[in-house]
Amino acid sequence: MAYLLFTGLLSLLFGILFLFSPEVISTVGNFCNKTVVVLDDFIAPVKMLVGLLLVAASAWMLWMVFPYGDLWYVHLVAYIIMFFGLLFVFFPGALKSVSDFANRVLLSTDDLVMGARKMIGILFIILSVYIFYSAFYIVQPSRTK
Repeated sequence: MAYLLFTGLLSLLFGILFLFSPEVISTVGNFCNKTVVVLDDFIAPVKMLVGLLLVAASAWMLWMVFPYGDLWYVHLVAYIIMFFGLLFVFFPGALKSVSDFANRVLLSTDDLVMGARKMIGILFIILSVYIFYSAFYIVQPSRTK
């Protein structure tokens, strides 16, 4: 019950902020958009070890799920892990170009969200009303039985 009330209050707070205070949302967005860790610099000294660990992990995954053909998605994940492990081991320079390609911003979610902030705010407020309704009229009466 308490988690529903907390979720409802959080949704109501964000709905009000989206509707009436876009500056606060922009400030929070700018704060959250900071780079915390540059993984490329952190992994650079141990690329070979990371690659070998990834190849070993993917080989183990494939060995464990090989008899189970219906677990095709685990096979797919293992092959993806194997691909990146082999990149780390044999083509560490290619990782830099993959990383540079992946770091490009193709769609700014901040601009997208701020463009639809009023609709998002209304949806958050409607969601909070539904959460409060379900907390007090659906969950609470079922607990008293």
